[in-house]
Amino acid sequence: VMGFIQCLEQARHDYRVNCDDDHDCRGGGMTADTPVWVCAYANNKWALGGDITEDPRQSEFAKAMRIAKGRTISILDEEGTVFSRIWCMFQIFLTLMSSKGAMAEENSKNGFLSVYTTHTHIYRETDNSEEEERKAVGIILGGSTSDLGIFERICTRETSFPFKLIKKVLSIYVEKANASYEPDRIHILNALLGNTGDRINDNPPATHEKYVELNNKFWGSFASSATALQHAAREGGEGWIKMIEAFANGGMEGELRFNFNSNGAFGELTAAQATQLVAHLPPTIESLIIAEANYGVEFLEALIERVKQLHDMKELTIENTLVGGDGGGQQVGLRLAEILSTNTTIERLNLWNTDLIGTDSVEQWGDALMKNNTMTELNLKLIGYA
Repeated sequence: VMGFIQCLEQARHDYRVNCDDDHDCRGGGMTADTPVWVCAYANNKWALGGDITEDPRQSEFAKAMRIAKGRTISILDEEGTVFSRIWCMFQIFLTLMSSKGAMAEENSKNGFLSVYTTHTHIYRETDNSEEEERKAVGIILGGSTSDLGIFERICTRETSFPFKLIKKVLSIYVEKANASYEPDRIHILNALLGNTGDRINDNPPATHEKYVELNNKFWGSFASSATALQHAAREGGEGWIKMIEAFANGGMEGELRFNFNSNGAFGELTAAQATQLVAHLPPTIESLIIAEANYGVEFLEALIERVKQLHDMKELTIENTLVGGDGGGQQVGLRLAEILSTNTTIERLNLWNTDLIGTDSVEQWGDALMKNNTMTELNLKLIGYA
């Protein structure tokens, strides 16, 4: 019970800030009146009969989650046992995929998943030397409201989340989740597939694309955190490949920032790992910032090839990144220019302190950008120019 309280208290602290509409949607400025779904005490465990219906989408469980606007806090033990249960995976479905399929309502949006566990650690502020002991830590896709959208703050807050729990999550499959009452498992799996009426009692298939979609979204909620990628890179091998694949398929949205400086969040990655990472960027991101990635031609080529596949991206920034060699950067830069000539989503391009454009390639860049009808802003600071 004490651990449960510690997790909720840390969540309240992490969500204490409310500065804008996005913070408000996420539950920022959390008070006793902020509706948040916490399965552990939201249902009366001693009298569930009135709460559970044959179609789980009509249950009091689902109705309460809609009132909470998809804000969900899951609290894990050290084995992540909760996610082996089918009702808990149904709450993940309602949280992460509530805007899709049969569960979608008018103007519905995906919810916000916060996963906490007890773990005593020392938290150090990113911008000063202050330290404090914390009893719990959470992973939150997109960060908490107190992170203010600042990547370094998110990394610092989440860095102590136990990696063994993250690895455990990547071995969980919704179709294999357990139920105390077998009909519940059948009803929930059918609900995930969009079956209604009498079909809610169909024998669910062993495999289905809807299971894959939810599993990917679920795994990505963890694999998209910097701490997951950092630990997986240190271990290397098959675990690293599995993590970046989960990262790629997780549906992360918004801004993604990678700083490869030796003191940055991803400074420990080898050139091969950094190249693999950018080749697995989630296709759903809207803004990408690459900083201090001095890994040479192969890295930039992998990045440019992936940019071609990012059909939701509106802004691209490459800063303090050099290819080196005799005109090597300009040659790679022309490949980026070629892709941008037909790109229909990127509105802002920022190239700060790179060698991707130079006197030998500026004319070709101009020709390429003249063909682009989407970009409205180009910001350049070239090597050797003020």
